[in-house]
Amino acid sequence: RQWTGGLEESFHRERIRVEMDTERRSIDSLLRARELYRARREALEDDEEATREALKEIAIRGLFIVRQMMLDEQQRIYIARRAFAKRQQAERDAFAGDERDARLDIR
Repeated sequence: RQWTGGLEESFHRERIRVEMDTERRSIDSLLRARELYRARREALEDDEEATREALKEIAIRGLFIVRQMMLDEQQRIYIARRAFAKRQQAERDAFAGDERDARLDIR
């Protein structure tokens, strides 16, 4: 009977030790999982910040490109207006020349 009691007590102690080890491993796993989650969350926040910065850079470059396109268009308009004004002036000069020639013919 004493031997059986000692065996039961030993079995009971072993069962408690195994349960405590299991609990400790569970807690360690939870702590590791929490740490991994925190690290992933921080990495995502860093990624989000990097993404925001990249989007800002893209927007700035896009605005610069649009501004450059507008300046190019303004320059093309200016050149076209100058060419048109020169053509008109040449036509006026030619017409004035014709009138002068006509006046000279009349005299």
